[in-house]
Amino acid sequence: MKHLRNTPLLVLAVASLLATTLAGCSDSPGAHRVLVIPRVDSVDMDYMLENEVGVMLEMLDAAGVEADVALPSGQALEGRTMTLEADLSLDDVVVGDYDGVLLPCMAAGYERNEQTVEIVRTAGDMGLPVAAQYGSVYTLAEAGTLHNRQYALGAPIPDWIVEDEGGGIYAGTGVIEDGGVITSGTCSYMARDTGRPDGTPELTRMLIEALE
Repeated sequence: MKHLRNTPLLVLAVASLLATTLAGCSDSPGAHRVLVIPRVDSVDMDYMLENEVGVMLEMLDAAGVEADVALPSGQALEGRTMTLEADLSLDDVVVGDYDGVLLPCMAAGYERNEQTVEIVRTAGDMGLPVAAQYGSVYTLAEAGTLHNRQYALGAPIPDWIVEDEGGGIYAGTGVIEDGGVITSGTCSYMARDTGRPDGTPELTRMLIEALE
Protein backbone atom coordinates (compact mmCIF):
# COMPACT_ATOMS: atom_id res chain seq x y z
CA MET A 1 0.00 0.00 0.00
CA LYS A 2 1.57 3.23 -1.14
CA HIS A 3 0.43 5.52 1.69
CA LEU A 4 1.01 3.57 4.90
CA ARG A 5 4.40 2.40 6.12
CA ASN A 6 4.82 -0.47 8.59
CA THR A 7 1.28 -1.68 7.87
CA PRO A 8 0.38 -4.46 10.33
CA LEU A 9 -0.62 -7.81 8.87
CA LEU A 10 -4.07 -7.41 10.42
CA VAL A 11 -5.00 -4.69 7.94
CA LEU A 12 -3.79 -6.79 5.02
CA ALA A 13 -5.77 -9.78 6.26
CA VAL A 14 -8.99 -7.76 6.56
CA ALA A 15 -8.52 -6.38 3.06
CA SER A 16 -7.90 -9.86 1.69
CA LEU A 17 -11.16 -11.13 3.16
CA LEU A 18 -13.05 -8.19 1.65
CA ALA A 19 -11.47 -8.26 -1.80
CA THR A 20 -13.80 -10.90 -3.24
CA THR A 21 -16.90 -9.00 -2.14
CA LEU A 22 -15.59 -5.71 -3.45
CA ALA A 23 -14.65 -7.11 -6.83
CA GLY A 24 -18.28 -6.97 -7.89
CA CYS A 25 -18.89 -3.37 -6.85
CA SER A 26 -18.08 -1.95 -10.28
CA ASP A 27 -17.55 -3.35 -13.76
CA SER A 28 -14.78 -0.83 -14.48
CA PRO A 29 -13.74 0.69 -11.15
CA GLY A 30 -10.23 1.57 -12.28
CA ALA A 31 -11.47 4.87 -13.71
CA HIS A 32 -12.54 6.16 -10.30
CA ARG A 33 -10.53 8.45 -7.99
CA VAL A 34 -11.40 9.26 -4.39
CA LEU A 35 -9.98 12.06 -2.28
CA VAL A 36 -9.25 10.96 1.30
CA ILE A 37 -8.90 13.74 3.91
CA PRO A 38 -7.97 12.44 7.37
CA ARG A 39 -8.08 14.75 10.35
CA VAL A 40 -4.60 15.45 11.66
CA ASP A 41 -5.07 14.85 15.39
CA SER A 42 -5.92 11.61 17.16
CA VAL A 43 -6.09 10.19 20.66
CA ASP A 44 -4.53 7.01 19.21
CA MET A 45 -2.89 7.71 15.84
CA ASP A 46 -1.44 4.22 15.28
CA TYR A 47 -4.75 2.54 16.06
CA MET A 48 -6.70 4.75 13.66
CA LEU A 49 -4.13 4.49 10.89
CA GLU A 50 -4.24 0.70 11.20
CA ASN A 51 -7.92 0.04 11.80
CA GLU A 52 -9.64 2.91 10.02
CA VAL A 53 -7.52 4.60 7.34
CA GLY A 54 -5.59 1.45 6.52
CA VAL A 55 -8.78 -0.59 6.05
CA MET A 56 -10.34 2.17 3.92
CA LEU A 57 -7.29 2.43 1.65
CA GLU A 58 -6.99 -1.34 1.29
CA MET A 59 -10.68 -1.67 0.39
CA LEU A 60 -10.45 1.11 -2.19
CA ASP A 61 -7.37 -0.49 -3.69
CA ALA A 62 -9.02 -3.94 -3.75
CA ALA A 63 -11.94 -2.42 -5.67
CA GLY A 64 -9.61 -0.78 -8.20
CA VAL A 65 -10.31 2.74 -6.93
CA GLU A 66 -7.39 5.16 -6.82
CA ALA A 67 -7.12 7.05 -3.53
CA ASP A 68 -5.28 10.33 -3.06
CA VAL A 69 -4.59 11.38 0.53
CA ALA A 70 -4.71 15.14 1.13
CA LEU A 71 -3.29 16.68 4.30
CA PRO A 72 -2.61 20.29 5.32
CA SER A 73 0.65 21.45 3.72
CA GLY A 74 1.10 17.90 2.38
CA GLN A 75 2.85 16.70 5.52
CA ALA A 76 2.74 13.07 6.65
CA LEU A 77 0.81 11.87 9.70
CA GLU A 78 3.15 10.04 12.06
CA GLY A 79 2.26 7.75 14.91
CA ARG A 80 4.65 5.78 17.08
CA THR A 81 4.95 2.91 14.59
CA MET A 82 2.96 3.96 11.53
CA THR A 83 3.16 6.82 9.05
CA LEU A 84 0.56 7.97 6.54
CA GLU A 85 2.05 9.71 3.52
CA ALA A 86 0.16 12.46 1.68
CA ASP A 87 -0.21 12.74 -2.09
CA LEU A 88 -0.96 16.44 -1.99
CA SER A 89 -1.77 19.36 0.27
CA LEU A 90 -5.26 20.75 0.77
CA ASP A 91 -4.12 23.86 -1.14
CA ASP A 92 -3.52 21.71 -4.22
CA VAL A 93 -6.86 19.89 -4.25
CA VAL A 94 -8.97 20.30 -7.40
CA VAL A 95 -12.30 18.78 -6.47
CA GLY A 96 -13.24 18.21 -10.10
CA ASP A 97 -10.39 15.71 -10.42
CA TYR A 98 -12.23 13.27 -8.14
CA ASP A 99 -15.31 11.09 -8.21
CA GLY A 100 -15.89 11.11 -4.46
CA VAL A 101 -14.59 12.32 -1.09
CA LEU A 102 -13.91 10.23 2.03
CA LEU A 103 -13.38 11.70 5.50
CA PRO A 104 -12.03 9.29 8.16
CA CYS A 105 -12.78 10.02 11.81
CA MET A 106 -9.24 9.60 13.22
CA ALA A 107 -10.68 9.63 16.79
CA ALA A 108 -9.82 13.31 16.97
CA GLY A 109 -11.52 15.98 19.02
CA TYR A 110 -13.58 18.76 17.46
CA GLU A 111 -11.37 19.95 14.63
CA ARG A 112 -12.64 22.48 12.09
CA ASN A 113 -10.61 23.02 8.92
CA GLU A 114 -12.03 25.66 6.59
CA GLN A 115 -10.29 24.16 3.55
CA THR A 116 -11.85 20.75 4.17
CA VAL A 117 -15.26 22.36 4.73
CA GLU A 118 -14.98 24.18 1.39
CA ILE A 119 -13.84 21.00 -0.42
CA VAL A 120 -16.84 19.12 0.96
CA ARG A 121 -19.19 21.97 0.06
CA THR A 122 -17.86 22.03 -3.50
CA ALA A 123 -18.11 18.24 -3.82
CA GLY A 124 -21.72 18.38 -2.64
CA ASP A 125 -22.54 21.15 -5.11
CA MET A 126 -21.04 19.00 -7.88
CA GLY A 127 -23.16 16.02 -6.87
CA LEU A 128 -20.18 13.86 -5.89
CA PRO A 129 -20.69 11.16 -3.25
CA VAL A 130 -19.24 12.21 0.08
CA ALA A 131 -18.62 9.77 2.95
CA ALA A 132 -17.69 10.70 6.52
CA GLN A 133 -17.20 8.72 9.70
CA TYR A 134 -18.03 9.76 13.28
CA GLY A 135 -16.16 13.00 14.14
CA SER A 136 -15.82 14.00 10.49
CA VAL A 137 -19.61 14.06 10.13
CA TYR A 138 -19.38 17.48 11.79
CA THR A 139 -17.49 18.71 8.72
CA LEU A 140 -20.44 17.72 6.54
CA ALA A 141 -22.75 19.68 8.82
CA GLU A 142 -20.49 22.73 8.66
CA ALA A 143 -20.47 22.51 4.86
CA GLY A 144 -24.28 22.37 4.71
CA THR A 145 -24.12 18.92 3.13
CA LEU A 146 -26.45 17.35 5.69
CA HIS A 147 -29.28 19.81 5.11
CA ASN A 148 -32.57 17.85 4.91
CA ARG A 149 -30.63 14.55 4.85
CA GLN A 150 -30.43 11.70 7.34
CA TYR A 151 -27.07 11.15 9.00
CA ALA A 152 -25.46 8.76 11.48
CA LEU A 153 -23.37 9.80 14.47
CA GLY A 154 -22.91 8.94 18.12
CA ALA A 155 -25.47 11.60 19.05
CA PRO A 156 -27.31 14.42 17.25
CA ILE A 157 -25.13 17.33 16.12
CA PRO A 158 -25.55 20.31 18.47
CA ASP A 159 -27.10 23.49 17.07
CA TRP A 160 -23.97 25.54 17.75
CA ILE A 161 -22.03 23.38 15.26
CA VAL A 162 -24.36 23.85 12.30
CA GLU A 163 -25.35 27.46 13.02
CA ASP A 164 -27.06 28.83 9.92
CA GLU A 165 -25.91 26.08 7.55
CA GLY A 166 -28.81 23.80 8.46
CA GLY A 167 -28.54 20.48 10.20
CA GLY A 168 -29.68 17.09 9.06
CA ILE A 169 -31.96 14.40 10.43
CA TYR A 170 -30.32 12.22 13.06
CA ALA A 171 -30.71 8.50 12.26
CA GLY A 172 -28.65 6.64 14.85
CA THR A 173 -25.16 5.18 15.14
CA GLY A 174 -25.07 2.84 12.13
CA VAL A 175 -24.25 3.62 8.49
CA ILE A 176 -26.67 5.78 6.49
CA GLU A 177 -26.79 6.85 2.83
CA ASP A 178 -29.06 9.72 1.82
CA GLY A 179 -28.77 11.52 -1.49
CA GLY A 180 -25.15 10.58 -2.09
CA VAL A 181 -24.11 11.53 1.45
CA ILE A 182 -22.86 8.50 3.43
CA THR A 183 -22.25 8.70 7.16
CA SER A 184 -21.12 6.25 9.81
CA GLY A 185 -21.86 6.81 13.49
CA THR A 186 -19.23 4.41 14.84
CA CYS A 187 -15.55 4.45 13.93
CA SER A 188 -13.11 1.70 14.89
CA TYR A 189 -12.05 3.54 18.05
CA MET A 190 -15.63 4.01 19.25
CA ALA A 191 -16.46 0.42 18.32
CA ARG A 192 -13.68 -0.73 20.63
CA ASP A 193 -14.95 1.48 23.45
CA THR A 194 -18.70 0.94 23.05
CA GLY A 195 -19.05 -2.56 21.57
CA ARG A 196 -21.04 -1.18 18.64
CA PRO A 197 -20.19 -2.52 15.14
CA ASP A 198 -17.33 -0.68 13.43
CA GLY A 199 -18.78 1.22 10.46
CA THR A 200 -15.47 1.48 8.58
CA PRO A 201 -15.97 -1.43 6.13
CA GLU A 202 -19.64 -0.64 5.44
CA LEU A 203 -19.00 3.08 4.93
CA THR A 204 -16.20 2.36 2.48
CA ARG A 205 -18.21 -0.29 0.62
CA MET A 206 -21.16 2.08 0.22
CA LEU A 207 -18.87 4.81 -1.13
CA ILE A 208 -17.41 2.38 -3.66
CA GLU A 209 -20.89 1.42 -4.79
CA ALA A 210 -21.88 5.09 -5.07
CA LEU A 211 -19.05 5.64 -7.56
CA GLU A 212 -20.70 3.41 -10.13
